[in-house]
Amino acid sequence: MFNLNLILNRYFVYLVSLFVLIGFSPFALMAQNAVKYTLAEDRQFASSSDLYGSLFVPFEGKMSHAHYPDPIKAGWVSFEITSLKVNIVERVNFTPGGIQGSTDAEPYTFYISRLDKTGYGYEVSLINRFHRDLQGHLKLYIDEKSQVTMLKYRPSSTDPEHTYFIKRIPKRQRNIDSKFFTHQEDFKVKSLEELMGETLYPFLSFEESSVVDERKVTRIYARDNVDIVFEEKSVIKGKKEKVTRHIFFNTLDGKKFNFLLKKTKEAEYRRKDKVTKVLELQVKEETTQKDYFVILHRGVKSMLKAIEIQRNKTRESVLYYEMRRGKRVVEE
Repeated sequence: MFNLNLILNRYFVYLVSLFVLIGFSPFALMAQNAVKYTLAEDRQFASSSDLYGSLFVPFEGKMSHAHYPDPIKAGWVSFEITSLKVNIVERVNFTPGGIQGSTDAEPYTFYISRLDKTGYGYEVSLINRFHRDLQGHLKLYIDEKSQVTMLKYRPSSTDPEHTYFIKRIPKRQRNIDSKFFTHQEDFKVKSLEELMGETLYPFLSFEESSVVDERKVTRIYARDNVDIVFEEKSVIKGKKEKVTRHIFFNTLDGKKFNFLLKKTKEAEYRRKDKVTKVLELQVKEETTQKDYFVILHRGVKSMLKAIEIQRNKTRESVLYYEMRRGKRVVEE
């Protein structure tokens, strides 16, 4: 009898080998396709600390003195900002006629010497750690809603300045987002009752949110299958019925958390030098039997803004998801 799995595995290996021989890597292609343009409407940057962990991937660029921009493939240019440095990818080939394809330039890093709020947005002063005479800037231009729409980058005083543009959200994507995601004006959470029986679809993921320099902000898409379910279960023991409350997380990295609620209380929470009132849930993960905290962060008028998982003993942030700005559009 034929071993179908063996045949398929060998066929896969053959295809990969063939791609490598002809200079084509399916893995590289998948990695390249995974890079998405930054959309201006995804985030607001009301303060300089909001920039930390952000990745900007522009869709158009030009020499600053040029009249018209040229399109850029996603991933050819990116700026990742932390509290200490800016990681830069700039693989576009600038010519007198505009941007002509890409180069094989390697990613590099500049350290931040200053970060100033300006009339147009923010200016990040950059310095090369190994060659301190190389000093440049990254200027981030924001609109009236504090959304980044344009960047101007100059690696040193002797280099020309490059201008990059952030893509506006397409109408179709805006319609999908406004109907699918949970928004920051959807649920008032004075108690947990408002969320029981509901499913939340968060919009932004803040990885390592408690460690500023390691923070990484990622936009979530509907196809990522990220959700949070609040559910009650009835258990019959003898003649008595016991109702238990559960919270189920399907996360961006594919992990699952199945929490059993133990206790709920109001608590004070310090974040960004502000003290706010949160709803703190003591929970037990039913698979591992480990204890955690689930924190419900509130915004204006006690509306649910974000949800966080913290480790029980260290209070280390395991996960921090933020809802989309505004109010969800309900289809009739």
